[in-house]
Amino acid sequence: MTRAQFEAKAVRDMERAIRVPPGWWGTWNDVTNGTVRVRFSGTCWTISVRGKRVSRHDSRSSAVSKARKL
Repeated sequence: MTRAQFEAKAVRDMERAIRVPPGWWGTWNDVTNGTVRVRFSGTCWTISVRGKRVSRHDSRSSAVSKARKL
C-alpha cells in the first residue's frame, strides 16, 4: 500500500466515523468542504458559506444534509 492509498483509506474511514459526506473534513463539531462550513455554536448548528451565516439548525444531521445541497 502506497502512502497515497493509505491516506485515501484513512480519510474515508474518518469521514464514516464522524458521518460526513465524501470531500468534507474536520472534526465532529466543525466540518467543511472548502466553502461551506457546518459548526456547532454553543446552542445550535450553523451553516456558513464563505464566512457568512446562511442558516441555523437544531440537529447536526439536518445541518449537514442542508449544507450538502448548497
